Amino acid sequence: MVIIGLGALLPYGGSAARLLFDHRDGAVPPFPFTVQCAEWLVFGIGAGEMTRHFMRARAERRQLERKLLPEDEEIMLDAKSLAPFTRTIKRSADQPYRLQQLLLRTIWQFQSSRSVSQAAGIMDVTLELSQHELDLQYNVSRYIAWLLPTIGFIGTVLGLGRGLGGVASARIDPTNLPAFQATLSTITADLSIAFNTTFVALILSSVLVLVQQLVQEYEEHALNEAGQYCIDHLINKIYVR
Repeated sequence: MVIIGLGALLPYGGSAARLLFDHRDGAVPPFPFTVQCAEWLVFGIGAGEMTRHFMRARAERRQLERKLLPEDEEIMLDAKSLAPFTRTIKRSADQPYRLQQLLLRTIWQFQSSRSVSQAAGIMDVTLELSQHELDLQYNVSRYIAWLLPTIGFIGTVLGLGRGLGGVASARIDPTNLPAFQATLSTITADLSIAFNTTFVALILSSVLVLVQQLVQEYEEHALNEAGQYCIDHLINKIYVR
């Protein structure tokens, strides 16, 4: 619906409509089933993925504002005093946020082993697993960023094939100037659309890759801040009696 709406806003057959959506007479396949529309559809899916990652990262960073552990530098924690904080952390998460998982696993390890080094070790392992999980979640976005130029190249091949096929099958009569001009216009239109598909695909792919890098960096910062919070307010404050 968005593609149809944007296509309707642009002048029919104009340069922008032809470039962005191939919205013109004689388009094969016709609007809104053109190659450019398929590229915009894939780009929309990728943008939706980026929005989902960004909202998730913002929710992760908001968990740091809940003060799940005492932040007073003079307060020290042992296995017994950590018990009420464990219950508070469990109740604070309506879904498995990485900060809560990191704190709970570190506290449980310390309560079972009474070892600060082992608690720090489980924190490091949890951070590494979270980093690997975060990276895997961007596989779909990477595939979409690869798929966009691929669709553009497919459109180029189809357009070139259609244009060259028109040259081969056209019966050009140089003495009939209007017919010659109409045939030449059809062939050049097919060739121009062939290159437009790749142009649009490369632009959309470059935008999507940039947004993906920024969102992934933002989400990785949220994970690093969770690890820093665990170090500052848990690892550095727990002790064995």
